[in-house]
Amino acid sequence: LVPSLSDVGGLRLLGVDRLRPEHLTHLLQRLREARSDLVIFADVSNMARESAVALCRANLDFLVSSYAWWDYRASWYAEEAEALRGSVPIVAETGPGQMHGENPAAIGRSMQVAAALSDGVIAPLGAVRAAPEAAKHACELASLGGRHCGEMRRLTGPASPVVAWLRGDSGDLRTSSSAHLVL
Repeated sequence: LVPSLSDVGGLRLLGVDRLRPEHLTHLLQRLREARSDLVIFADVSNMARESAVALCRANLDFLVSSYAWWDYRASWYAEEAEALRGSVPIVAETGPGQMHGENPAAIGRSMQVAAALSDGVIAPLGAVRAAPEAAKHACELASLGGRHCGEMRRLTGPASPVVAWLRGDSGDLRTSSSAHLVL
């Protein structure tokens, strides 16, 4: 039994790294033919960077990054964002490791940092209910994200007690006219 796509607003594709590129291209082409307004996400969180970059050329609306596994300190998230930037908006999914169980402060921080350093956020409904004000603030930050989708750079060392990131509005922070400072 195949459900009608008329009742679906979007699809999140998992395991796209297991598909041959020509099969993924064919699948996306058929989905677009059936519904041109269908929002299609591809999850690249467990993919090799080269494979994720190759997906940027596919007919996708968003890529879901590896943000859920990030500790806020390691530079690999900025490297991933830089590799994927500019072709398809990058969405960050908040992860259980960042939320420290049901801690509302940690949940809120995860959503807000995700919003500030990506082009959108995916958060579990339980996280939104646990930290509704933080979720609202994350939505406000995400709405500004389109203006600050350029280079991202860590301003503090990995052992610093405070972590600071800067995300500019151009591909080079030195030429940005504005930026987000995320602490």
